[in-house]
Amino acid sequence: MDELRTDLFDLLARAHDQLDRGLARILIFLNQGDAAGAMPRMRDLAAGLRKHIAAENEILAPYFATARSQSPSDPAAIMLREHDDILSQLAIVESALDESAPDAGEAAIYAGLLSGTLAKHEYREENNLFPQWRAVLKAAPEAERAELAARLTAALEIRQD
Repeated sequence: MDELRTDLFDLLARAHDQLDRGLARILIFLNQGDAAGAMPRMRDLAAGLRKHIAAENEILAPYFATARSQSPSDPAAIMLREHDDILSQLAIVESALDESAPDAGEAAIYAGLLSGTLAKHEYREENNLFPQWRAVLKAAPEAERAELAARLTAALEIRQD
C-alpha cells in the first residue's frame, strides 16, 4: 500500500495544517469586521474540526488504548481533555457569529483564543502523542495498519487520489 495512506500521523498533521489555515482565513474576515463573510467559513471549519476530533476520539484513542497509562499526564488523556476544551471554545465562536447582530470584533477575540488553543494542542499531539502511537502502529501487521488508515481517511473524508 502507498506509504502516504498508511502514515496516519502525516495525514493528521496535514489535517491540522488545513484546519489552521481555515481558521487563519476566518480571522482575516473577522479582523476586517466582516462577520457575514466569516460565517459560512466558520460553519465549514466547525464541521471539519468536529469530524477531526471525533476521528481521534472514536477511532484512534480506542485503537491505541493499550499504549495509555493511568496518569492524568498521559498524552492521550491530555488529548481527550483538550478536545473537550476545543469544542467548548468552538461553540463560543459559533455563538458569537450566530447572534442576530454578530460582533466581528468579539468573534475575532474568541477565534484568536481558539487558534492559540489549537496550536498548543496540535503541537502536543504531534510531538508527544504521535511518537508513542507510531511505535505501536509500527509493530502492527500491514493489513491492520491499512485498515486503520482507511477508517481514518473515511472519517476525515479525505480523498486519496
